[in-house]
Amino acid sequence: RSRASSRYSGSFRREQLTDTDEPPAIMTIAPDGSNPTVIVVAAPGADKNDLNDVSASPDGSVILYRAVPKTGPYSIHLLTLATGRDVVLPEPSDSDGQTSPGFSPDGTKVVYLRFYPAGLYLVVAPADGSSTGTVLPLKGGIGDDGPTINNYSFTPDGSAPDPSVSTKTA
Repeated sequence: RSRASSRYSGSFRREQLTDTDEPPAIMTIAPDGSNPTVIVVAAPGADKNDLNDVSASPDGSVILYRAVPKTGPYSIHLLTLATGRDVVLPEPSDSDGQTSPGFSPDGTKVVYLRFYPAGLYLVVAPADGSSTGTVLPLKGGIGDDGPTINNYSFTPDGSAPDPSVSTKTA
């Protein structure tokens, strides 16, 4: 039993995709529940964990998501909704994958976790995907829900993640 399921009772269900399920997808849905639109569909035979960690930019025009390629480590995609342009964020050759993307409050930067053989690190990069970003040490731990950027807050001015401040609740 996972830690997440042990913290909840009652109607909590942990859904798991099986090999016979349809591939996962990312959709947009109006606030009133109308107009569901599929914007990204995982390739047939994709990893059951494909298309996770979806994050929308502050203005809602761009999404970040983690994909699991058939070969290689997790990758982070930056998808511009108006044009459909889907860019894989660059990563150095010594990286073992990237996960848990998010936007800075002003939308100019993306933050995510990057795996290296020596451990897990925070990365801050331009939101246009033009750089592999700046690597920061992971000071706040990974939290009860695993390695996720949600365990961290930003500096008071919103310009950078503050890895010394964990927003994890007990």
